[in-house]
Amino acid sequence: MISKRDLEEAIQECESLPATYQSCAKLATFYNVYDHLYSEQNRSAEQQRENDIAAQTVIYNPGDSEFCRLTNGKDAAKVWNIIEELIQTIELVNPRLHTAVMMKLGEIE
Repeated sequence: MISKRDLEEAIQECESLPATYQSCAKLATFYNVYDHLYSEQNRSAEQQRENDIAAQTVIYNPGDSEFCRLTNGKDAAKVWNIIEELIQTIELVNPRLHTAVMMKLGEIE
């Protein structure tokens, strides 16, 4: 079994490398393993968040885009989980895009 310390060191090492697709993929793998093995807190918080919004559905239809058609009327918790995965991927692959999206979200009142 991988020790928590070894995994944290591997993550720290990857974070110090230049951002390439290979280093980002390796880092993402280390994060996933760390979360799976050592992050019970994160799982509890995620389950609570899912429970809080489980009964809600997405009702959003400003247009006829594929995204709107696929998400309209769906379970909001499941849609948000997919969006969260997408945002995490964008953060690794394109940090500038991630920052821009976060800034726009921060501007919403």
